[in-house]
Amino acid sequence: MAAWTVACLMAAVSCTEVNDELGMGFIPKDQQMMVSISALGHVETYQAWSDSVMSDRLTYSYLGSTQSPVFGGTVAGIVMQCAVPDENSDRFGNTIYYPKEDSVVMGLAVTDVRGDSTVEQRFLVYEVNSSAVLDRDSAYYTNYPVDDVIEPDPLFAFSYVGGRGDVRIPVEVLPAGEQYMKRLLTADSLTYTTDSLFHEKFRGLYVKPADKKQAAMYQIYMKDSYMDVYARVFRDYNHTIVMDTISAEFPFDNTVYHNNTSVNVVEHDYAGSLVTAINDTLPTSQPLSKVYIQNLGGVITYLRFTDRLIEAIEALKLHEGVQYRDIAINQAMFFIKMDDATIGTMNAAQSRLGMYYRYKYPIATIPDYQYEYEAEGNELPYGGYLARSLGMYQMDVTSYVQKLVHNESTPRTVFLGATAGADFSFGEVALLGSASPGGVQLKLTYTLIK
Repeated sequence: MAAWTVACLMAAVSCTEVNDELGMGFIPKDQQMMVSISALGHVETYQAWSDSVMSDRLTYSYLGSTQSPVFGGTVAGIVMQCAVPDENSDRFGNTIYYPKEDSVVMGLAVTDVRGDSTVEQRFLVYEVNSSAVLDRDSAYYTNYPVDDVIEPDPLFAFSYVGGRGDVRIPVEVLPAGEQYMKRLLTADSLTYTTDSLFHEKFRGLYVKPADKKQAAMYQIYMKDSYMDVYARVFRDYNHTIVMDTISAEFPFDNTVYHNNTSVNVVEHDYAGSLVTAINDTLPTSQPLSKVYIQNLGGVITYLRFTDRLIEAIEALKLHEGVQYRDIAINQAMFFIKMDDATIGTMNAAQSRLGMYYRYKYPIATIPDYQYEYEAEGNELPYGGYLARSLGMYQMDVTSYVQKLVHNESTPRTVFLGATAGADFSFGEVALLGSASPGGVQLKLTYTLIK
């Protein structure tokens, strides 16, 4: 006859043990339910970073520069294609008169901001040259080699300081920009027939901060962002008799309505920050007391479920001198605490974290975090949310731990990062690692089978 014993195991760094057996003496021995908590601390934490984070055709792209004593410097720029102006714009390239370039206005839909938005930033706009191959059917990443595919001299420059809103920013037209505008005005009408034909002559633009500084990072809604180009039309070749002013709006919209693509290029510099020992994740490496997760292609946390943990779980089969045949994991809850959980740090943190076998594209998740199933409207027990009252993230990793115990081929290392599809959003968090007392916990509810 099988005897069922239910217990809980807390894997943490502290060393406490609790055994509550009140009333157990009235239950037959082979039917008793035992609850115990043991501290093992055999889940180790390290710091990792992948440069293979997809950043193309994002609904929201990011632009700006920030500096942090914790996370170092982050600089983000955007490679973006322009679509053919819509029918409400004056059509360039088909006038029988003499156009002359006049001015440019950058229209940006700023939907969110982080950092110090009171610091003015100067931005430079470069032309993507003919060596670039940009199309909607290809994948592009945060480490896109943009310096290899842009012209050396910027076209335009503009400054911005402020917060959210649909902003129209007059730009300074530089010498290279004057030539660019001339090409826009004098291109033949066929060029303006489709986005694809237009992209053959005008591959795209790259906008970036002119300086690395402590300022703000802006979230840009690409669908509602654009560039307005203005010109004056003259009756004569010498441009002395003004007839009219014409303008065209070139959308940056990267949705299915246009054949545009875009790439968010992000540079992280962790030198001098609190983020250390990046990708030092060998079994012989020293586990860290603090680990970090930063969105926008930044660092992630690396977890190792050690052999010692598996051995400790196996050892649970011997209970009060009785050797049980097997152990069934009813529930496994993983907890990781924030470092310095304040209102400010919790507001800046990701509201939820995902757990992955592979974080780079194509991503692979642990069995408990089937985000595609969840995206169809189904609910997962995984959780992964920040419990603000406790200052920690909580994840149900039952299926993963079951596989660890019963399948030797199950990977013992996983990545902890932003939830699938949310890496390109604001979010950064400092966590207590396994070398900090109580930082990482694994709580098991299990059944012993005779």
